[in-house]
Parts: sequence; structure tokens; C-alpha cells
Amino acid sequence: MHEPPTMLLTEFRGQFDRAAFTERLQLVIQANPWLAGRLRRTQDKGVVVTCPESCDTERHFFSLADIGLRIDCQQYSEMVSKLMAYSIPDGSQSVDKDQVLFTVLHTETGDGKFAIITSLCHCIGDGFTAYRIFGMLSHNQPVESLDAVRIPNFQRAVDAAIGPVAQAFMTSPWFIAGSLASCLRWSPFSCGLACVRPEWVEDAKKGHDATSGVPFLSTNDILTAHLCDKFDAAGATMVINFRERLEPATRNHAGNYESLAVFDERCKNPAEVRRLMMNPPDFSGGMIQMPGIMDMLAFRYPLITNWLSIQQDLCLPSCQQVVHLPIYKMAGPFFAVGVVFKPNPGKIAVLYGIRDSKCFKALQESAALDHSAPLVQ
Repeated sequence: MHEPPTMLLTEFRGQFDRAAFTERLQLVIQANPWLAGRLRRTQDKGVVVTCPESCDTERHFFSLADIGLRIDCQQYSEMVSKLMAYSIPDGSQSVDKDQVLFTVLHTETGDGKFAIITSLCHCIGDGFTAYRIFGMLSHNQPVESLDAVRIPNFQRAVDAAIGPVAQAFMTSPWFIAGSLASCLRWSPFSCGLACVRPEWVEDAKKGHDATSGVPFLSTNDILTAHLCDKFDAAGATMVINFRERLEPATRNHAGNYESLAVFDERCKNPAEVRRLMMNPPDFSGGMIQMPGIMDMLAFRYPLITNWLSIQQDLCLPSCQQVVHLPIYKMAGPFFAVGVVFKPNPGKIAVLYGIRDSKCFKALQESAALDHSAPLVQ
């Protein structure tokens, strides 16, 4: 209920066809009326989404000539702060109110360019859902109706897949106290955005010992371990999409079917990250025993999320993509956050935020990241 909305931004160069885009948006919402729904509290204190009989697209689409937004990857935090004024609130602020849960913003960004920014309330969809809708807005992709009815008892299956130790860890009062204290103990987040050096990743793959019991290393394994190492992490929480991993959830299910798997200090070893990912849907091997109280209070457990496998492009007629970015406000009870994504086809980038100045400097000097390489094309 308190998670911020998933915001996705793509900047384009070309002539924006507002009428065609509005028509496309109308088709997407008609096929997925839950996008036009509202959050309502039930008698048993639960929250449901009510769908309207008809939808006014104008409540979901805003075209603003110029809000002063300039896409500058070196000024990411300032750019995000400006966009927060146009974001939808989190679910806790939307219950029993006439508050839309999905919006699309079009605005000029200067020099003949413009941006499309989508916002989806996390209560009705996770990152995978946000990208499925995002992709449908493309003129060359089919519009599909996603199943927004929650699979009964699915969370029980997720809890079993993550394992009892991880469940006990994330609900421990010591872990919760450490997460809340991190906001007071550490400095505000420092954010960085950089391209990944492909040659560095390839060298890491070639240097892998195939006799270790792990047949290969993926790009995600390598980058997850590298981020955890530079974060000086005691462990990590990693976002796992359980669609196609736990039946009967498939890519056609909208909603929240992602959850956090927990990893101990082995998260710094890419081979151990790969080992954890080799036996889906069983992720219980990530944390074998509970950390000590002092470790939980120290709270050096970053949140790592990889968008490479779920990301979809937004294609508009007669327009060229300049850059794609996750709009992520670095705040809340986290020690550090790492997001792996594609700013453009053929490029991989990392968005990171951390409260520890020494770790931030280590990432700025990382051989894996090229902070001088442009994310735009």
C-alpha cells in the first residue's frame, strides 16, 4: 500500500501524434478496465479495485507543452524531483477516493524532443505489469486483455518458495528496527547512473570456473554480485518475478506476482547468485540461517532489481527513441538500491542509490561502470 508507483520515462525525437496516441490509450484501457478502477476498502478491512462501466481517457492522459523538464542523466535526482509533482500517490493515499491509479504524461523536453511518462499504482500492478501496459501503447504491438483477478492463495506459494528463514528475517523486529533506523543513521541517498562496460561483463563470464557446479554466469548474476560487493552488503533482497515460475501465474496475469528473495553474504559471489537462480521456484537457499541481531540492526541489505528480462520498448510512429529511464525516488527505509535496465537497445545501465558515501565513491570508481558514456542515442 505504501510502495511508490512504477514510473517509466521514454524520451523521443520526432513529431508526436496526440490523436493517434490518445486513441491507442483508449484501446488499452478498454481492454484492461481495471486501469481505470478505484481502490475501495471492504467490510473486512481488505482493499479491492472497482472497475467503472465506462472510462474517460482524459482522466488518464495529460499533454503539457513544457514543464521545464530536461532529460539530463547527470542530474537524475533533480529530474525525478520535478516529475514527482506529476506522479500519482501511493495506494495508501488512494483508498476510498476518486483517485486515478494509472496516468500517462506527455511533455516537451526541448530541442524538438518530448517524453512519455507512465505511472502505475503498485497496488494494481508490479513492474512486470507496468511494462506490459507500457509495451501495449506501442503502435506496432497488439492490445491484450490481462487477467487482473488475483490467483487465490498465491501468496502462500510465494512464501513457501522464499522459505521460512527468509520470512522470519523480513518480519523480524530487529530487521524492521534496522530498516527504520537507517533513515536516521545514514546520510540522504546519493544517486548515480552509468552504462555497464560490456567488455567487463564478458571478461567476468570468460573467467568463470565451469567446474564450480555452476555451468555459466548471466549478466544479472555478475552485476548483482558487483553491486552487492560495492555496497559492502551483509546480504541482499532481490526482486523475483514468479510468473511462469509458480503455477498458474503467467505473463498474462496483471497484479503483484513479484516478491523479494533474501540472500546472505554470498550475494557478493556471482556463482552463488546463479546457484540460487538455478532451481526455481525454490529460492529458500538464499538465506540458510538467521543473521545475528547486530547484523540486522546494522541493516546493510540493499534492494536489487533487474528489469532486463521484463523491459519492453515504447514505439511511436515517425519517432526515434532517445533514452528510456526508470523514475525512482530514492527514499524510504533502504540502505541502498540498485536497478539494472536498458536505456536503449544494445545498452545496459545501472541506476544506484546509497546512503554510505564511501560505497558511493567505490561505485563511482567501479571498473564495471562507465559514467562518461552517454545513455542517449
